[in-house]
Amino acid sequence: MDSVDHDPCHFSRLNLDVLKNICDTIAEDPVDGDMVKSFDGLSKTNHLLRELSLPALFRTIAIRGSWDNALKRLTGRQDCAALTRHTRIFKVDLFMADKQQGPPEDLAPALAKRLAQMPQLQKLVLVVPEHHTDVFAKTFSESDIVLPAVHTLVVGPYCDFAVRLCPNVTAIANNGWNALHATRGDRPPLQHTCDLIVAAGSAHRLESLEIMEWWRVDLVEAIHDSVPHLKRLALDSGSYKNGIESFLPTLSRLTGLEYLALGPASKLDVGFNPPRCGNVYRGPRGQEVRERVDLKRQVAERKVAAMVANACPRLKDLWIGDSPHVEVVRDKNGVVENCVMHRVQKRDEIVQYPRP
Repeated sequence: MDSVDHDPCHFSRLNLDVLKNICDTIAEDPVDGDMVKSFDGLSKTNHLLRELSLPALFRTIAIRGSWDNALKRLTGRQDCAALTRHTRIFKVDLFMADKQQGPPEDLAPALAKRLAQMPQLQKLVLVVPEHHTDVFAKTFSESDIVLPAVHTLVVGPYCDFAVRLCPNVTAIANNGWNALHATRGDRPPLQHTCDLIVAAGSAHRLESLEIMEWWRVDLVEAIHDSVPHLKRLALDSGSYKNGIESFLPTLSRLTGLEYLALGPASKLDVGFNPPRCGNVYRGPRGQEVRERVDLKRQVAERKVAAMVANACPRLKDLWIGDSPHVEVVRDKNGVVENCVMHRVQKRDEIVQYPRP
């Protein structure tokens, strides 16, 4: 048998484009934490690979958990400034079982310092325990941080102070279920949402607002008063007080609105109230029940689509729950000609539950 001369391919022999493609692949889909950790270690064995890999490895940084864990992550690396210059997405999602335990004295300044070292940051998620947000608001204000590259902002209850850090933000969202169940006792119910809506009014380039809340007409009126120029609005919901029809006069005044996302038809008070108990759909007649419920749901969805499309003069896209996606077809005068239903898997949200 002829011998084969095996010439192992060292990283230093690879074409720069090949090395960059390896790094870019990780940057595009950094969901495998073990793979990222392995690549981080491997990249340290070669100077060229390390330089090329930094934008991929530090494109997304997530800090989750307790006060102490966050402080350790923020202060643990001396070369952090050199690394975070590559960061595009920064997620801070902290929680404490003991609501009375405040953050360490050094935590808010350390977080402010790191944010100031992220000149290319495009998306910021900031969720800290709602009973202690004032500490961070004060520190950030004193630090005079500006994040001009951020275009997407996701905040937890009472973290609306982050809006003023991002003068060019185009999309703002709250963090979904956490905001829906805010429990800060020293503030009125829904105050965190009212504060966020008011803060959004200072974002002069804002186009998209996504909020989960127990919706009332006065909250939507506050949105109109604060950001009447919105193009995209998602009213994710635990409920809609008095039904969706009561919201239409206010929604119709958002004359620039092109995209609207609502909750499912069963929450919109349009006569569709499917059985909640799963046992109804089991048994010998379960399929028949499912088909009957599905038919009633489609009728309700078509009713909602017609009402909303006719009320909102420039609406192009409507979501009713996660599905359907309704394409609004208009004539040259803007009159609704048709509402085309598209069954898709899920709408594209700013916040991907359960974590932002």
